[in-house]
Amino acid sequence: MKLEFRLATLVLESIERKRISFDKAYNRTLRKKFEKKEGFLYNVYELAWNSILKSYLADYIYSEVFKGRKLNIRRQCALRVAFYLVAYNRMNPETLAMYSGGLIKKELLSFLRMVYREDVEGIVADLPFDRKLSILNSYPLTLINSLSRFMKKRELEKFVKSQNRKTMWLRVNTVKIDVDKAIRSLEKEGVYVSQDKDYPYLLKITQCRKIVGNIRLVKDFRVIPMDKASAVVVDVLSPSRGELILDATAAPGIKSSLILQLTEDKARVIAVDLSRNRLYQMHKIINKLGVKNIDILLSDARKVKIRNVDKVLIDAPCSNSGAIRRDPALRLILKSKPKLYEHVASQRSILDNIVNNIRFRIGVYATCSVIPEEGEKQMARLSDILNIVKVKSIGLEGYRGYLNYDKFSRLFPHTHDTDGFFIAKFKGR
Repeated sequence: MKLEFRLATLVLESIERKRISFDKAYNRTLRKKFEKKEGFLYNVYELAWNSILKSYLADYIYSEVFKGRKLNIRRQCALRVAFYLVAYNRMNPETLAMYSGGLIKKELLSFLRMVYREDVEGIVADLPFDRKLSILNSYPLTLINSLSRFMKKRELEKFVKSQNRKTMWLRVNTVKIDVDKAIRSLEKEGVYVSQDKDYPYLLKITQCRKIVGNIRLVKDFRVIPMDKASAVVVDVLSPSRGELILDATAAPGIKSSLILQLTEDKARVIAVDLSRNRLYQMHKIINKLGVKNIDILLSDARKVKIRNVDKVLIDAPCSNSGAIRRDPALRLILKSKPKLYEHVASQRSILDNIVNNIRFRIGVYATCSVIPEEGEKQMARLSDILNIVKVKSIGLEGYRGYLNYDKFSRLFPHTHDTDGFFIAKFKGR
């Protein structure tokens, strides 16, 4: 347990210092030192993950007990891991202190003894609804306040609590393997799935005691981790053979590759991204996925000039507030209000450039976001010059109160068991 505790602490610290995803922080922390110890790897992964899910409560109770005192980042992260182990795994604080490698000093040990005795969730029972919901579910208060404009309390609570259920989707790469064979191969690895009724090439993991990235079929690129919401976006685009399609913000290429998979590599994709490193990684991924009809272009979607295409996919950079269930690091990153809105200006610039400078028949704009500033508001701004088309998908309508809200589509984890997503469709001028 000593090593698991320290590594889980370092995963959280990496997220706090570098503002990176959970999987990236985990992989950087372990750096393949323990790649043969599957059970150990899984335990560290789950401990770090679950500690983040209780991190707001740990931080709140500590701040109430030790008013005005602040911990450095590493000790704060150690506190969160220790809090989860003591409050929810009922680990003895003295035993844990011995495993902590000096991270739990006398003051923190006394705090953990109190946690061990108390009903920790009862401590926040008298707080206002929104703050209590945020703390108990480690979900950003700013997001709760934003969503409360569009959801009643009961639905909002259901939505926030759904973020704590880990649902993982896999896309079968039918270029390399058929669905039935993929299911059988996964079961041999101890990974059990259910086939999606809307998109038969999608599988929802129902039982798995492995890190998804360590599944053999994932390593071989025969199945690809891909949330169902992303498949819905490509479905709304409705790619066909022979079409020239611009993927304006393409890296790492998962949606581009699905376009080619669905058209049996008979469409042509121009995949644009402004990061040389991301495009390098995308090139490697595309090659391993087995699709070929793609041109990768280093350019900025805010400035790129391409004369004529049939369709445009704008899966814009965003807050990723819709992916909190899939990436718990976002619970820590998005606690800061400015982080929620830092991509709004670039979304506006991308839309303006593509709408005004590229000829196309159909465009799809999508964000993995639950806030209207990255969805309905962006499209409302262009309503005078765009012909908005009603999205036909499994999703719900957009947020009421915005122009054309009934033509947009929104996906939610508590309703669709997907990431939170906004999707709009429009005709070119």
